[in-house]
Amino acid sequence: MEIENLRKYWDAFPGLREEIFGNISDNYARVIADDIESAVSNFASVSNYIAKYHSSFSGFGEHLKDCLIEDILDVNAQSLKENICIDIFNRTTNIKLIDQYKAFQILSENWETITADLEMIQGEGFDAIFQVDPNMVVKKKKEDEDEVTEVQEGWKGHILPFELVQEEFHHGELFAIQSGEERLVEISNMYTEILESLEEDELEQTITNADKDAFVGKEEKAYVTEALTDVESPEINALKNYLTLSFKKDKMAFIEENPFVAWSAMVSNKDGTIGKPAVNSRILQLQMEFEFPEESLEAKMKRVMLLMEEESELKKVIKAQKIELEAATIETIKNLNEEDALRLLELKWIEPIVSGLGTLPDDVITALVSEVENLNSKYATTYSDIEVKKESAAGSLIQMIDGLSGSKDDLDGLAEFKKYMGVKNEKE
Repeated sequence: MEIENLRKYWDAFPGLREEIFGNISDNYARVIADDIESAVSNFASVSNYIAKYHSSFSGFGEHLKDCLIEDILDVNAQSLKENICIDIFNRTTNIKLIDQYKAFQILSENWETITADLEMIQGEGFDAIFQVDPNMVVKKKKEDEDEVTEVQEGWKGHILPFELVQEEFHHGELFAIQSGEERLVEISNMYTEILESLEEDELEQTITNADKDAFVGKEEKAYVTEALTDVESPEINALKNYLTLSFKKDKMAFIEENPFVAWSAMVSNKDGTIGKPAVNSRILQLQMEFEFPEESLEAKMKRVMLLMEEESELKKVIKAQKIELEAATIETIKNLNEEDALRLLELKWIEPIVSGLGTLPDDVITALVSEVENLNSKYATTYSDIEVKKESAAGSLIQMIDGLSGSKDDLDGLAEFKKYMGVKNEKE
């Protein structure tokens, strides 16, 4: 049985085979677990296996900290790496199925960063940790330029990544930016949904670009403004009447005589009057409160207009937030105390190694679940199922044959065929 090809797993997880498979004969078995992944993950010997693995790495992180952080100015990165490799080998030797090569690969990939950082710290001094550098990026060469242009785009940590410092010391500001960027993605998806809901003739209007895959802001706003032209209310009509006045005296009297108008909602001029742009903006604001039929083009375009305004404002806010966060991060790095600086190095150097090694038993479990699920899919249609389908097909064919007519020789031939199919001719 192919199940026996998974013997290495059954040896590592006693009793698991019987938990997942049930025998249906001496040579065949089937999956009896409703949820294979849950059955495997929650089985006692699997839990014990994972616990044993993590126990074998007890104190490993502290050992790395003692070797790397406590002796940071004198540690020899290469010789230490060799010692750590031996340590990892010894810790995993008695743990079945663990991919030791992958464990060494995790260490090696992270050790490149550690080695580079140690070279700078040991060569430039401990203060290198508190430095920031210009973030130089290469711009694409233009057709009329002979050389590639390198320009500064912000700053970066000489040793400490800005992202790490922000996660630890400016989490609130970082979260605000991430939330804003997530909202921008949501808005983009909303644009797509609205575009896909438009009829062909609606897409042909100037509200979309030539490729019909984006809205044209200026045209879209003009469409909504035009659609709202006839929307009226007492306040809207009063504001339109106000716009017909030319003299300050008349305007001030009009304001006094119409207290129901929200004059304070508009920015006034120094002389107390309200300028035309402010009034028109207020009129549009009031008109936007009008609700078009939900699935009408006007309703959809009004929604797009509001989304565009939100998007534009949000981009400005995010840009300002990023500038403020970068300045705050620079200030934080430059003023770190030694304890916080070393803790950040621990997070940068050691945490990825420890967490990476911690996933190895999960890889084993994932591989086993995948193997079992593949087997289950492969034999989802059983021999019994096939026989039932064959009998059904044969029965249908016999019914068709019974409805045929022909010469005696033809009918005799069909009768023999029916016998071959295992069905006795009831007429015989």
